[in-house]
Amino acid sequence: MRSKRVWRLSFLLLIVVIVYGAYSLILNSLEGAEVQSKGEGKQELQIKGMPPEEMRYNREKLEKEIGELENDTKILSDKMWFLDDMKKLEKQLVDAQQRKDRQEIERIKDGIKRDQKDADTKDSWDQVNEKIQNNKKLLKEKRDLKYRLETALFSDVQQKNSETQFRVDISRYFTGLIAAVILGFFVVAFRDQIVRREIFSGHSGIQFITLFSLVIAIILFGIMGILEGKELAALLGGLSGYILGRTTSAKTEPAQPKTPLLSSPAITSISPVEATVGAPPVPVQIVGNGLQLANSVKIIQGANEVLVSDITSNDQVISCKVTLNANQPKGSYDVIVTNSDGAVAKLPQAFTVK
Repeated sequence: MRSKRVWRLSFLLLIVVIVYGAYSLILNSLEGAEVQSKGEGKQELQIKGMPPEEMRYNREKLEKEIGELENDTKILSDKMWFLDDMKKLEKQLVDAQQRKDRQEIERIKDGIKRDQKDADTKDSWDQVNEKIQNNKKLLKEKRDLKYRLETALFSDVQQKNSETQFRVDISRYFTGLIAAVILGFFVVAFRDQIVRREIFSGHSGIQFITLFSLVIAIILFGIMGILEGKELAALLGGLSGYILGRTTSAKTEPAQPKTPLLSSPAITSISPVEATVGAPPVPVQIVGNGLQLANSVKIIQGANEVLVSDITSNDQVISCKVTLNANQPKGSYDVIVTNSDGAVAKLPQAFTVK
């Protein structure tokens, strides 16, 4: 009877650990969503939801455009100085013509010609001034947009740092919990001969400790981001199936083991079929069958590989993003999809880097 009470308490402890781990994951997700919503509330529509890689690309593009506008505005300001001087000389010319001072008239005309040559423009004073005002307005808009991009990037870094600290803290808590449970088992086994015999006889005791450690490890892998949602669901589902199978097998005759069947993924097409080196991240769709378990997409040419991110899939379509750096070799690439059960599908020379 005492042994049964111990195992009931042990099973209850396992349930508590699983519930606590799920609660921690949900809490982390809610905190991340709250931080993100607060950061995005200050951004305009074109920045909201933009990936960090695209924000960095747009910031560099804005820096280049701002530099060009500043240079153009400086040139226009120099032209404006000569046009201002021309206007002053033209007023002086009217006065000299009224006084019929030929020497002064010639001197002023020479000055006007020099200013026209130095200004090097057919535009009037009003036209040049309008261009300068337009440039200043455009410069202000681009500087504001660049500032918002930099603010969004900084918020993204701060959020990632907070998530990392949370993962480190929760890992420490779970490590301490594992150590306390295992130590508790040994303390109980040391004090009770019946419990000690159950634990170390190769049956339920050792199995419970093993399952407990596996559940904690899976939860930690999820919190640390080592495993994605589909992989976590597959592992927890397999572990639950094992536990339920062990419970059922105690009441029924053992069934003959079955060899698990691999999925059969197939790729029929990819869209778009090409991308240009140095362009922003390109959304890509891979169409086929049996792709719901896809957790890896590779676009390769020998030893060269294209960066693929943001992979989501269903049975017939995989959506992802392709990023080509400036040094990406050009040519035809093979598209390879791997499901979480190890099954592979390949479409040779289906993607072109230009």
